[in-house]
Amino acid sequence: MGYYSSYSFIEVTTVDGEDVFFEDLPGWDQTFSDQTGYNWRSIGNDVKWYNYFDDMLEISLLYPDVVFTIERVGEDPNDRALGRFLNGKGENVLGEITYGEFKEIKEPYSQAAKDT
Repeated sequence: MGYYSSYSFIEVTTVDGEDVFFEDLPGWDQTFSDQTGYNWRSIGNDVKWYNYFDDMLEISLLYPDVVFTIERVGEDPNDRALGRFLNGKGENVLGEITYGEFKEIKEPYSQAAKDT
């Protein structure tokens, strides 16, 4: 039992906006595993990483000047968020689903559909 979510690193950059590759972060695999209990490559599958926000705050302290942006998608399709972490600070922004306006068909049903 429990609530599952999937996580993906959307962006990992320097504070100047340059891409950072995990291979370039010293000890990344071990650090992530020690802090979270997960292999970072497996968090894209359904996991119960309940402390993700606190864990990422701690991890971001170990890699100063690296900005981590993570998308979290929960079991409920409307449960989405982006987390951004830098130097022990973080913010979480909940996702919103919005729809554009119909352009061609303004009425929900045409007269032909009502007659059948």
